[in-house]
Amino acid sequence: MGAVTFSLMTRQQVLGELKATGSTDTDVLYAAKEQLLGQVRPLKVFGIWAYVTGGLATLLILTAIFGIPLLIFGWWVRRRAAQNIEIIETTFAEHLKSLTPLASAV
Repeated sequence: MGAVTFSLMTRQQVLGELKATGSTDTDVLYAAKEQLLGQVRPLKVFGIWAYVTGGLATLLILTAIFGIPLLIFGWWVRRRAAQNIEIIETTFAEHLKSLTPLASAV
């Protein structure tokens, strides 16, 4: 399993990871996709943690100076995770569609 990444994934990165498997087997490609998603899914949980912690800190007026930025950070992390998941899913679907003519020709 790879490291959790905050960076925004690109279509080329995801496609490169899928092609790096060297296989057209859907099970192998699905495993590669799940490995990529495994790098992103913890960000969703981290974003929820930041929401809850920031919300609780904001309720205590004295710690609102920490809570509000934490809420904003949680929103940013969850948005980034959602964007990465969308890129991974759409690129995976497009890659499978591009392989379909190859599978039927064989």
